Amino acid sequence: MNLTLTQDEADRLTSIAKLRKLQAKNLRDDADVPGAVQVLLSAIQELESGGLKDWEAEIGRLSATVAPQVQAVAFQLADCIGMLGGNYRRRNRLKDAQIQFDRGSRLEAEPAFGIMSSYNTVNAVTLPLEGGTLSVANQTDELRRAVSTIERQVRGVRRPDRWAWADLGQCHMLLGDVERAIGCYRHALALGDDATVQSICPVLERLRAALTPRDAAAAERIAQVLQALPST
Repeated sequence: MNLTLTQDEADRLTSIAKLRKLQAKNLRDDADVPGAVQVLLSAIQELESGGLKDWEAEIGRLSATVAPQVQAVAFQLADCIGMLGGNYRRRNRLKDAQIQFDRGSRLEAEPAFGIMSSYNTVNAVTLPLEGGTLSVANQTDELRRAVSTIERQVRGVRRPDRWAWADLGQCHMLLGDVERAIGCYRHALALGDDATVQSICPVLERLRAALTPRDAAAAERIAQVLQALPST
């Protein structure tokens, strides 16, 4: 794995990733999800070949930190992987989406990369719940790992990030700690605005609907959290 990217190399790869993400978003908004998928696959290939080759084999064997240039490229890679997973989910390719969210969550969980995002981490846990392939009980260990990752992030630069607190609240809720979950969600709302509620509540409603036939206790916890939040 290349841990000695020059600033010029990191800047070039970051620019490529940002351009590809914008292209993918525009294609997705134009309902060309297959086109968005191809753009993101290209971006991931460029990032991995240009600066993060064999990163998966290095996870867990890195020093405490890596060069800031590598961290910047790792962030872009995680973001592209998450977007790819999201587009696969839009096409109902749930197995492919899961693969990408799992990959991205490994990047987010690696302290050396210092990635301040939990999008992949939370989606990797919740997608099997929404799809009915796993129960909350099956995901307990993964949820605890997600909490560990996000708590590390909110101790740092994500402290004022409403979405970090919303993700943390969702994990606590699924683990059964409704009181702590409500506290996290209220903190997220205090940091956000009306749009925050409009984003959080539909996600919880979708998750409750998926869990109601299979896990009444988990669905009831979600209902308690929704009741404690402002209505949309």
